[in-house]
Amino acid sequence: MDKLYSIIDSYLTSDKCTPIIVDVPDAIMLEELVTHYQVAANLIIRSSKYCLDNDTPQIDKMQYELIHTAKPTFLLGLSTHLKLRGEAVLKKELRRMLDMTVESKLVILTFQCREYLDFGDPRLMASSRIIIAPGNNSVVPKVVFVKDSIDYQVDASVRGIRQMPKLFEAIEQYPVICVKTTKTKRSFPDSLISIEEIDSSYTALQHTYTGFKEFDKECGTEKQWEYLLKSLNSRGGWTEFLEYEFGGLDNLLPTIEHFSSFDSNKQWAYYISLRKHGAKGNKYLAEVLSEANTYDDFISGLYESLLKFDSKQSSFEEVYSQRKVILKGISGFTPVLATYLKKLSDKKESAIYYLTDLTQQEKEKIIDTICCYRESFSRVDLMTVLRRVYPDLYYYLNSYKSGIRLIDYYFDDYKYCKVTNNISEGFRMKVNEQATLREYNKDLSPRSWFVDKIDKQKTALYFVDAFGVEYLSYLREKCFEKQLSMKVEIGHCDLPSITSVNKGFVAPFVDAGCKCVDIKELDEVKHSGQKDYNYENTKLPIHIVEELRLISTWVEKIEVDLASGGIDKVVMIADHGASRLAVINESETSVEVAEKGMHSGRCCPKADISEKPDSATEENGFWCLANYDRFKGGRKANVEVHGGASLEEVAVPIIEITKTKKNIECNVCTDSKIVTVSFKKKAEIRLFIAEISDNVEIAIGGNIYQAEKTDSQFYYKVQLPDIKKVGFYDFEVHLDGNVIKKGLSFEIKKEGATERKFF
Repeated sequence: MDKLYSIIDSYLTSDKCTPIIVDVPDAIMLEELVTHYQVAANLIIRSSKYCLDNDTPQIDKMQYELIHTAKPTFLLGLSTHLKLRGEAVLKKELRRMLDMTVESKLVILTFQCREYLDFGDPRLMASSRIIIAPGNNSVVPKVVFVKDSIDYQVDASVRGIRQMPKLFEAIEQYPVICVKTTKTKRSFPDSLISIEEIDSSYTALQHTYTGFKEFDKECGTEKQWEYLLKSLNSRGGWTEFLEYEFGGLDNLLPTIEHFSSFDSNKQWAYYISLRKHGAKGNKYLAEVLSEANTYDDFISGLYESLLKFDSKQSSFEEVYSQRKVILKGISGFTPVLATYLKKLSDKKESAIYYLTDLTQQEKEKIIDTICCYRESFSRVDLMTVLRRVYPDLYYYLNSYKSGIRLIDYYFDDYKYCKVTNNISEGFRMKVNEQATLREYNKDLSPRSWFVDKIDKQKTALYFVDAFGVEYLSYLREKCFEKQLSMKVEIGHCDLPSITSVNKGFVAPFVDAGCKCVDIKELDEVKHSGQKDYNYENTKLPIHIVEELRLISTWVEKIEVDLASGGIDKVVMIADHGASRLAVINESETSVEVAEKGMHSGRCCPKADISEKPDSATEENGFWCLANYDRFKGGRKANVEVHGGASLEEVAVPIIEITKTKKNIECNVCTDSKIVTVSFKKKAEIRLFIAEISDNVEIAIGGNIYQAEKTDSQFYYKVQLPDIKKVGFYDFEVHLDGNVIKKGLSFEIKKEGATERKFF
């Protein structure tokens, strides 16, 4: 350095009026030179002084000012600026600088320009007009042009081309310098400095953080990549981001249940997170990710990847369950769901296995599939699949044993016909038989008989319009879920089965000071054909979905009422029931009567000049049909109908609902956990129930089996003559019409058979 100082000092003290160039190979030497000559007698000027914010120096303006500067001047940064413009411009402008005549002295400090300072005139070197400092070139930083809007963060960053040399020639030797600029790499096609360009947040992410090389730019939009980049920058890295947003890597998969609560950017970031880390332990999600090249692929895959699996394969249950858990946290993708449901048409009757009860559309599609392919399902098979895909419909179809044989077997078949949208010949015969026998007259007492016996102290009345016996099995399940108990009686309403002649039961509750809640939503669904349920719009019984939803909300309200204090009991009573099958029958009676039909033809005023049809019953001045015909002149019903005398219209439940007072212990006896059967030996199990009752039953796959007391107190036996197939059977226990235990099981084995395991 002393020799270099000596040469420069000699120039400064000489009478020469032309500039010199001193080229240095590294930033340390350049810093030492600047420090050495940064004294009051000298000026240290950077080429940035003559730049606009985002451009290289204005050479003419710079030359003019330097020519007329009175002090010895050291100029920095010019060579770096000129290198951006290429070798030809660099050599041309440096040569022009050498040819100037200045009033004082001008030392142009260039940086790593040794190979560009041969101007074909050896005298420039010989006369020390050009001085090349010895040494090896230091490693220069990578220069990255970044759009101003992109949150690219490095230790060294400047705004605009103007300040770039200050960092490029800095002693700190930054590995990367970021130049925020509107210029692009194409702005400097001949640059001697290697330029990289970040023109998107995606590119910035690739430069800043590891682990993103596998992602194509098309995996997200610019706004999404910008969100992720800014989030990682603000959190300090990927691990910190993952911890803050999703609870860390270990919590990544469980977090999907909150997916719907994420904003759109976070939902996308969740997809990226899964792409980075995979879905170990979740076979379904792994399948989705295997073909999710974009976020849209990911969302559609969450719905549609199930279609790749055969419902008959042993692994289907696993991926179905995993998918359902995932989709519980997903909502708002109605178009994707709609497309999925369209693609299901190719599965024919097997489509039901690919549906869930998570959305209204799927529930309706389940009913659609059942109706379209009802011949493909046995009753047992249908109950088995519904237990998994649509449990509420399964509970609706479950048997409810009231102890009244006519009621129990009638409504089992009625519900099945309603759901399958078909009146079986066997059930039609049963309806027509009852239309003339009307056995309910002796089997059912008037509703008022039960109402009079109810203790109305601390009681609320729920007057539920059109709530029939068909819903009792479903109501039982909803009560069990809310730890409520129900006591049920079944009576008959007055005829015609319409509200105006069936609301007298309200007065005793009003007189007793009871809270009375009037609920008409169910009746409105059956009458008005809301939400496209109108029979003229769709022949399918998809209104069942809404019926079950309404009942569930009422049970929730009852739970609140009973918990709020002041009410110990809620009594649900209906004015009448309703019939779906009388609507789908689409038949007018052949009997001519003088009066027009009313209430969709289910009844008509009594006419003295006409003869009463055999299938009609007379009451309150009306003839009411007990079969599925309608009197002429009555308008067709929209969804369901009432006014007639069919059992589903006439039978009404009187339900007392209270909080469950205690949990009743209930277990399968040890000697019944494995049951052997043979041609002569029928299945039988024993139960321990810590309660004595004459009304104990178990439910297996929707079928009800009555339990009998044994000689040992609290022990019951249940005969299962039709259970013959080897395997495990889950069941639930009912006591006095209430579910008291679920999840019990036993195993059936063939007597004397060799045990064999199949995989």
